[in-house]
Amino acid sequence: MINFSIKDGKIIESEPYLYSAADINKFRSFKNYIDKPIEIKYNPNNPKEFIISDQKTINKVGIFILTLIGFFFSLMGILDILGIIHI
Repeated sequence: MINFSIKDGKIIESEPYLYSAADINKFRSFKNYIDKPIEIKYNPNNPKEFIISDQKTINKVGIFILTLIGFFFSLMGILDILGIIHI
């Protein structure tokens, strides 16, 4: 849970809009970030849609890997239905 204030002074308290739970985060402690400023990027029209700036690469890699896995299993299912392979 993160809380931050936007330009008009309103305080937002929420979880990041988009994030990927990655195993790499298990090696990284977020305890050092408690009560310290971090850089976030948020949608000015909806401030509850935000991401942690330094997590952007991990999020993209995580989403890309999950997409590849989904594509692989979908392809295997289609090839099985067509009788090309037998699972």
